Amino acid sequence: ILDKFLVSIYSVFFLLALPILLLRCIFRGDGLRVFERLGVFQNIEIDDKSIWIHAVSVGELLAARPIVDRILCQTSFRPVITTTTQSGSALVKTLFKEKVHHAYFPFDLPVFHKRFLRFFKPSYVLVLETELWPNFLQVVNDHNIQLYLLNARLSESSFRNYYKLGYFFPKGLGPISGIFAQNKSYAQLFKKLGYEEAKIFISGNIKYDSLVNVKKADFALNRKLVQLTKGRLVITLGSTRPGEELLLLNGLKRLLQMFPKLLVVVAPRHPKRAREVSSMFASNGFKVQFSSTAGELDFSDNVLIVDSLGILNFYYQVSNLAFVGGSLLPYGGHNVMEPCFQGVPTLTGPYTHNFEEEVMLLKSEGAIRVICDSHDLVASAKLILESRALKDSMTKKARKVIDEKRGAINNIFGKLSEYTDGELY
Repeated sequence: ILDKFLVSIYSVFFLLALPILLLRCIFRGDGLRVFERLGVFQNIEIDDKSIWIHAVSVGELLAARPIVDRILCQTSFRPVITTTTQSGSALVKTLFKEKVHHAYFPFDLPVFHKRFLRFFKPSYVLVLETELWPNFLQVVNDHNIQLYLLNARLSESSFRNYYKLGYFFPKGLGPISGIFAQNKSYAQLFKKLGYEEAKIFISGNIKYDSLVNVKKADFALNRKLVQLTKGRLVITLGSTRPGEELLLLNGLKRLLQMFPKLLVVVAPRHPKRAREVSSMFASNGFKVQFSSTAGELDFSDNVLIVDSLGILNFYYQVSNLAFVGGSLLPYGGHNVMEPCFQGVPTLTGPYTHNFEEEVMLLKSEGAIRVICDSHDLVASAKLILESRALKDSMTKKARKVIDEKRGAINNIFGKLSEYTDGELY
């Protein structure tokens, strides 16, 4: 009774905030698709068998890729993928074309989730990482639909916030059929939130399984980028966030003096920042091109801005060195395994709490290096670019770590098969 009363209070506050949330989504580019967040859908043909997969944004969606591929190949379900962000929506189309449905995740009020379930009629719900919305979890449970949290993780800040609510929700923030945690530490945190130990499994990290060889994924694009960067040393700054490019600017100038044929590829985490990033480099004396319009480059072009989603790994693959952003400032970092898997020596910043285990493991093996500023960038880049032995050592060690950590997908589907009578296997 107490749980229901508290959820009702939560729903009232959410309802009061709804006009602001709607306006924010409209101004950010939802357009008429904002109605999807209210559980209203148009121009979508419904399939007899569907499965709801929620991946809040780009990172979770990339992790979900092997899950979606497996469901498409080995089951009769057609995935309905929901995201919260526009960048996530764009990436769904890039990765899966017309093989899946996409919709925006509904605002967390019962009426919107009920509309979604009535429209799509999913047999199961799979949620990536950590999306614990009380009404969402309760409504799915009320419809007798099994919900599984895959690749589950909790940052320390998320745990503290959820834990404060634990006084009011001693059995967790809502019913979950099973939690597949990335590691033992995360499993313990979910247990502390009130979830039954019997429903928590340690599966490993799907992100090791989601890594793909881009040469095989799109040979034509790979060949185009090989030609585009022919004769150049390439450093790719991937998934950079606001403020980070400026911190590295002086270091990049020094590296261009040391290596005149250097090409700096900059891929902002959100492509809408491409113009802003381009202006910053151009105003500091760099000659800039955009990936969407660059037919060919001459040696005076020293910065290439990636202004499209879904192609960062292709640039990593043709690089001599990679830096993974979101880590020089306290954003939490991004997936350092992606450039490592493409065979590129990799640098990251000190703020990597979203990938703490992966960075710690790779760093302990000497497979990546952590830099703190522009000076560190120059020192590490010079060392790696001038030493083939160091480059080979870092990439071999990184690949060994990744290969040893793969297998989470089989662990997850092995257990899901038991719970779904073989429908998901």
